[in-house]
Parts: sequence; C-alpha cells; structure tokens
Amino acid sequence: MVRAGSGVALALCCLMSVGAHYGKHALSALGPELMSELRLNKRQFGLIFSAQELPGVVLPLYAGVIVGVLQPHVAAVVLTSAVFIGQLLVTFAVRIQSYTVLLLGRIVFGLGDGALVVLQGFIIGKWFAAREPEDVELVEHRGKLGLSTAYGIMLLCSRLSSFSALGSPAMISSTCTGGLTCALQFALVVCGVSLVAGLAFWWFFGHYYGSDWSGGRSVGGFFRIYNLEYVLLISIWMLVSAAFFSFVHFAPALFSQRYLFSAVDAGFISSMCLGLAALVSPFLGSLLDRVGHRPDVLIAGSLLMSAAMFRLLLPSGQTEVFIAVALLGSGFALAPVTLLSSVALVTDESNLAPALGVFKSCENLSMALAHYVAGLLVDVSGGYTWTLIFLKVLCLWAIACAYVLRRYDKTEGGKLMFGKATKKTGPESRT
Repeated sequence: MVRAGSGVALALCCLMSVGAHYGKHALSALGPELMSELRLNKRQFGLIFSAQELPGVVLPLYAGVIVGVLQPHVAAVVLTSAVFIGQLLVTFAVRIQSYTVLLLGRIVFGLGDGALVVLQGFIIGKWFAAREPEDVELVEHRGKLGLSTAYGIMLLCSRLSSFSALGSPAMISSTCTGGLTCALQFALVVCGVSLVAGLAFWWFFGHYYGSDWSGGRSVGGFFRIYNLEYVLLISIWMLVSAAFFSFVHFAPALFSQRYLFSAVDAGFISSMCLGLAALVSPFLGSLLDRVGHRPDVLIAGSLLMSAAMFRLLLPSGQTEVFIAVALLGSGFALAPVTLLSSVALVTDESNLAPALGVFKSCENLSMALAHYVAGLLVDVSGGYTWTLIFLKVLCLWAIACAYVLRRYDKTEGGKLMFGKATKKTGPESRT
C-alpha cells in the first residue's frame, strides 16, 4: 500500500501540470493562424508569451511563497484552477477577437503555470530526497526511485504534453469545422484534466497525511542568501530556457517561411525538440543518481544547443533542419533534470520551496525578455538570422557558467560532480 501511495502521488503530481504545458505551447503551433486571425505582428505575438511569464517577474518569489505558505493540496487546487480559468479566457478572447482579453488570459494562466512547476518540484524534492532522521517515513514511502529519476519521470510527462501541444493543435484546427477555436477548446479540456488531478491530489493528501506538511519555516525564510552554486545553476537555466523556448515558440513560423514546410509539418517538427527531451529525461535521471557529473552534463547540453543554432545560421535545406532539431532537442534534454536535482542537492530542505520559487521567477524573467527581444529582432530585420545569433550567444554564456560551476564545485568537495541525489537517513547519516 505504501508503494502504491508513492506511485499515485507521483502520477497525480505529473498530471497536475499537463494542462499548463499543453496550453502554454498550443499557441506556438497555432502562431501563424492566430496572427492572421487577430492581425498581429511578430512583436505582439511575442508579447503574448511575455504576458504569461509576467506574474513571476512582477511578483518576486510568488511561486515559492504560495507553495511554502499553503499546504500542497490547497496549492494544487488553487493553481490548476488558475490555469483552467486562464485558458478559458484565451479561448473566449479568440472567439470575440480581443487581443486585450487574450493577454489577460495569459497573465491568469501564468499565475498557475509558474507555481505549478514549483509545487511539483517541492513535492518530489521533499518525498524522494528526504535527508533528516524525522523524514524516515517519507523515505519508506518513496520506494526505490531516486531524486533525479523521479524528476526525470516528471519531466517526461511535461515534455510529452508540450510535444503533443506543438504537433496536434494545427492538425485539430485544420480538420475541425471550428478551426482555431476548436483547437483552443481541446486545450481547455486538457486543462480540465489537470484540474481534476489537482482535486484528486487534495483528497489523496488528506487521506495519507492529514493537513500538516508545510513547505517552509516562514515567509521571512524565503529571502535567505543562497550560495554561489545555486546562483550559477539559476544563471544556466535562465540562459538555456530562454534560448530553447524562444526558438520553439517561433520555430513553426521560421520553418514555414524559410524552409516552406506546411503549418502542420512545421508544428510537428518543432514538437520533435520536446519529444527528444521527453524520451531522454527518465534515463538521464537514473544515470545522474548513479554517477553524478552534473556540471559536465550541463556543458555538453549547452554545446549541442549552440551547435544547433550554428547549423541553422548556415545555408541549409529541409534535411539540415532535422539535424538542427535533433541537436537542439538532445542538448536541451540534458538540462532540466540535471538542474532540478542539482538545486535540491545544494539547497537546505527547509528552503527548497523558496529556492524553486526563485528558480522559476528567474526563468520567467529571462523568457519574458527573450521572447520579446526575439520577436523584435524578427520585426526589425525582416528575417530570423539575428534572432538565431541572439539565441546562440545565450547558449555560449550557458557554457561559460557551467564551466565556472564545474571549477567551483571541485573546490567545494565535488558535490555535483560526484554526489548522488538520494542520501541516506537515520543514524548512519549523523556519523
């Protein structure tokens, strides 16, 4: 029964964000059609995604505060409801052709989306990386899964949701009589599934733990100063996520205009980046639990992403697009599970929720800026060359930060290079 409870908790934790990931990326695949329907330019289209990241920028530590102060089961219902309401507003906005309502919907959507990732990370970090003697019960609950493996499974579900969101909406829009509205209504249904999962987790949590499993000591504890390793990890994720997701959001339009793919094919090719990342995550997580070498993995991933941008900057045809997508997807696959498990390793458990909140807030800031800059460069230059150069520079910065992290970690005992994510608890851990 204990093992079954662990599996149910992980499954519900993964399902809670399916709607957020699908709704977040569905608009990317529908980009050309949405811009035509509402008569938007590239800058306005980029602003849609910036609006989604706005809550985490305007309200610093918002995600960490809500997960740390509210009980996990309450936060699950609140955040999945925000995602559902936001997607409802987006669907309604397209129906009445209101850009203002569309932006409002994405802001509400972002209120839930950003914090849901923090909630998932906190639950998994608390459950699968229990370190203190008082957490022995959680260690028994988690079974044989290690921290990085659990994060890998979470990311598998997230990436598969994003993969389907980039591939299916254009197909739904082209085959359904409702067109664009029909595709957005399907996204609303997926968000409804996540809301149901949040309600199920609310019942499950109460059944197993009652009502006492707080995320942190106090709100004041959220403003602690973190170590240099944590700062470097945040910097790497800001650069990698900004480069990858900015590319993914503009890729359907790039592939359609420069390489003459159809809208459906362009959306499918874009989704391949996330598909590769989804397949690699669980296996990489298991490997990291056994051998470590996290800074080396981050360097390798950033190098592959940089190579992908360079390949697209060269004269190329449709065949080279698939090579670039394979490099980009493989490179990005190495980053999230490595970074999440690294944050859990270098952060005290009492500050895990706020640490993940800062992590997500900084991600929101970097993506909000990168989406806008990428769209601005396309509008000003009339093409995608300068945007690709901008994204390549971000990848090169990530390589530099990962190298500094590697050198610094060695001076601190090699926790990230040689450490494992799952630590023993009990009497042995105190000797």
